[in-house]
Amino acid sequence: MKKRKFLLFAMLIANLLFLVMNFFLLNSQRVYYVGQIVSIEQGQGETIFEISPMASERYFIKSVKADHIIRYDNSNISGISDPLKESRKLRLGEMSEMVSALKVGDPLIVRIEDYDPDQTSYDVSEIVFDLTVE
Repeated sequence: MKKRKFLLFAMLIANLLFLVMNFFLLNSQRVYYVGQIVSIEQGQGETIFEISPMASERYFIKSVKADHIIRYDNSNISGISDPLKESRKLRLGEMSEMVSALKVGDPLIVRIEDYDPDQTSYDVSEIVFDLTVE
């Protein structure tokens, strides 16, 4: 009987530790930032966006804190959505069309690993679209 209680208690502690570790790991993986596009320039194999701060409507997307220059190498496009809400389904090639349709005033979500508001320029390899349906 004592062995069984000890085993249950040990499993409970292990599960709690697992939950706490996952919570902190999930928070550290949220590396998506949003800013409003101020200007767009097409270069050789890259697109240069100038973005300014704007409020984020999603808890999993953080807002940039200052104006930044975003250099995007036109390679990686992805979609994210709120796991608690419905997300829209895209047809093949629609994300590429969404990138080419970006214009001044639109929100731009990018993946930035080590964000520093004092840094003025970032080279990003991923542009992200919020696919959550409201």
